Amino acid sequence: MGGGMTQRQSPSRKRSTIFLIHWDPGFYRPESVPSPVRELALYALMYDKVVLRAVDLVLNQRIAENLRDSHEDFELFADLLASGCVTVITTNPQRYPADLNVDPGQHPITARIQDQSKHRTLGGDKWAPKPWQLALCARLDEVVRHHKSCLVFAKVFPAENRFAIKLLDKLTNRKSYRLSSIGEFSGIDPIAEQFEEFCRSPEAYKQFLRKKGFRKFARDDFFRAELYRCARPAYFGGDEAARVACSAIVNLGQSVYMNEECDRERLVGRWGESLREPPFAFVTEDSVQAAREFAVRLQLAPAPGKAITLRLGKGLGEAIAETRRSLAFDNFQRMAEAMGKKDTIIAENSFNVRRDELAAEFAERAAKYMIPRSRLEGGLLTLKALAHKGAAVGWCANHLEMHGPSVNKIKEIFEGVAMASHAGFGLSRLVRSALFLPSAREALVQNINVRRTLINGDRD
Repeated sequence: MGGGMTQRQSPSRKRSTIFLIHWDPGFYRPESVPSPVRELALYALMYDKVVLRAVDLVLNQRIAENLRDSHEDFELFADLLASGCVTVITTNPQRYPADLNVDPGQHPITARIQDQSKHRTLGGDKWAPKPWQLALCARLDEVVRHHKSCLVFAKVFPAENRFAIKLLDKLTNRKSYRLSSIGEFSGIDPIAEQFEEFCRSPEAYKQFLRKKGFRKFARDDFFRAELYRCARPAYFGGDEAARVACSAIVNLGQSVYMNEECDRERLVGRWGESLREPPFAFVTEDSVQAAREFAVRLQLAPAPGKAITLRLGKGLGEAIAETRRSLAFDNFQRMAEAMGKKDTIIAENSFNVRRDELAAEFAERAAKYMIPRSRLEGGLLTLKALAHKGAAVGWCANHLEMHGPSVNKIKEIFEGVAMASHAGFGLSRLVRSALFLPSAREALVQNINVRRTLINGDRD
């Protein structure tokens, strides 16, 4: 292909980022992608910077088991780190307590897991790593030690407890935020006022837990771990309403916590599934109605009984790194960035051209690592898509999710709608990862069904 060796020559631009906060234990769904490492590969092709938390590599059972059990995926993960496609964020070695029995500078993953075990909780409970998890830490340390540029250190927490402040705002104004209409947060009302008090006065949560038998508290402030400890259905009657309410407060607390982490690190988080972006409030009822009438979801779903899959081997990291240095990648990023600017109008066919150029660029560079397969196998990278809604990035397995009947219509719809998002104007960012050789891409088009569904559930 003629564009295979093109390099960036355009002026500098703002680098796109994605922070994989959905890997936090309890929120990653294994059915959303066959392999966590394959998911990393896709993100690496769509963004300049892909960031994940070191602790999630071990604490997330699904991800840790994937790295433990699949030699192929572990090698691919190491390849992505070595090529600079993925960044791991962890605690600065100078900020660890002195009671660790490893050198954090030489064993950054093990140090973080030891700190978790000694000084933190998991879901509000004490946690200790199993032998196989410690062995995985040692393997990951070896990889990171040889590629230290892939490691960055988290910023220091602010002095004030912003988590409690933001959570209190969501709870006291839950009608404005329409929490009852959001599935992950609905049913929160029976315990909302109790948790409002916890946010206002740390002593309140301590008194609450003392009545449940707790005598020691690691700190005075009410943070996420304290929320987990208090949000036990048995503490609120143990019935179905209590279970739903506790699940809702945990989901809301997690969303607020992750949003604060994204703001602190100045990164855009990956939201979706159970991990919802913190709710925002519309300015007027007319804005709410406009969203209800015009918001549309478009899906690209594999036709029944048909699938196209490709195996990607070692070397994928370098293939992605080369693609990210290309003019096709730069053009695609500029197109995606322009979609978030209020006064920019983009024709859909222009976006499709940039997308296809990127797919062709990667296909050429990765072709020697790709072996076409006729059926779905373990460890295969299948068609995925990403959708960016303001600060939110949704991962939609095997389909593309888009809000608005067209790229330009989205701008018209949301022109007067207040989208309370730190990323600014609330537009969708469409990213289609057609990472296939030409023949496979042609076959893909013939095996795709398109569905258009209004958000009220009606289907055209």
